[in-house]
Amino acid sequence: MDIDQDVAEPTSEAVAKRYDVIERALEEIRPRLQADGGDCQLVSVEGKVVTVRLTGACVGCVLSGATINGVQALLMEKLGFPIRVALANPGPSRPVQMTSRPVQIRRPN
Repeated sequence: MDIDQDVAEPTSEAVAKRYDVIERALEEIRPRLQADGGDCQLVSVEGKVVTVRLTGACVGCVLSGATINGVQALLMEKLGFPIRVALANPGPSRPVQMTSRPVQIRRPN
């Protein structure tokens, strides 16, 4: 099925139900993200595009792409149809901690 395929406009009741399913799914994964100092917020739902914002430690994390893929897979499972998860502008990032010790890099012999 094409993700951009034209479908009938959902009723306001269907839209409300979709938002509810999406918000409950995000609540499911939120504790795991928060345990690592991050979070995921629902920004908008437009058709089959769900826009989320990663915050905290998720901003700039090398695994943020995997997080978005996991969110998308969970939402498709819960909704029962293909959707696309888009990333909104990042929220505040975690503070950078400076150390007084120089970092030593060991080179292989």
